[in-house]
Amino acid sequence: MGRLKEPTLVDDSTYLAPGSFTDCARSVGAILDLLDRLLGAGGGSGSSSGKGGGGGGQPSGAATGVGAGAGLPSAGFALVRPPGHHVLPGRPMGFGVFNAVAIAARYARERHGMERILIVDFDVHHGNGTMEVFYDDCRTLYISTHQAGLWPYTGKARETGAADGAGATVNVPLPGGSGDEAMREAWRRVVLPAAERFGPQLLLVSAGYDAHWRDPLAGMQITAAGYHWLALILEGGYDGLSLAESVEASVEGLMGRPAPSAAPPPPRALHEEPCSKVDKALQGVKGRERARTEGGGPGRW
Repeated sequence: MGRLKEPTLVDDSTYLAPGSFTDCARSVGAILDLLDRLLGAGGGSGSSSGKGGGGGGQPSGAATGVGAGAGLPSAGFALVRPPGHHVLPGRPMGFGVFNAVAIAARYARERHGMERILIVDFDVHHGNGTMEVFYDDCRTLYISTHQAGLWPYTGKARETGAADGAGATVNVPLPGGSGDEAMREAWRRVVLPAAERFGPQLLLVSAGYDAHWRDPLAGMQITAAGYHWLALILEGGYDGLSLAESVEASVEGLMGRPAPSAAPPPPRALHEEPCSKVDKALQGVKGRERARTEGGGPGRW
């Protein structure tokens, strides 16, 4: 890549400026650094429950909890920019240059011997880039909860993987207006059962906070308290206050501490959740899961 002298558009929503490439590379490097901290710098294939990654030369920007017995951190949070789950194998997309969570998964497999990796993405927008990278890979389970019908218009429930990866992609499109209860139901009925069947050695989370009720780019209504139990590689979030509150809640959850107080929604800011639509959406996803597991085809793990 030649040296940029001025901002250059590389995608409809993404541009590079002088220094962008270096900053993006450092962002990915911070995630890989904390993966080394979580999994042991020397590599190895022992089981881990590391959630996300982060760090850098110094541990600032990462929250960790100490794993029992091993003396290693058991979880980390990568406070990194730019986001990357829209980045495709061949080009930047969606404000991102590198798909950090995909790079982290490949690094964990090649450097640390992690053969079964679960990626959970709760950004309000579907992570089309991450899905494409692992769409035919049975060793990586990709689960996305997102608002149905939003850009980039991917993430349909019928998109479940291909070839050896058939069944290893689980998309949970939720209707607009979904909030904490809908997200909890999605996790209870779809995300956790799929994760338990898969039995991952490593969990990576693309943590986008743009499903917050205050965020201007979507139509869901998750609260900061709702994010407390979701534990993380930072993706979307376009309202400064909601992003700060939600990240703080996630970090406190990772550390096993109570949810911090957050500014309550003003009167009439939240509306009744579309429970019947949520139930219908989850039934559709569960039906596809049931057909896959009963059929005994590829992707049954």
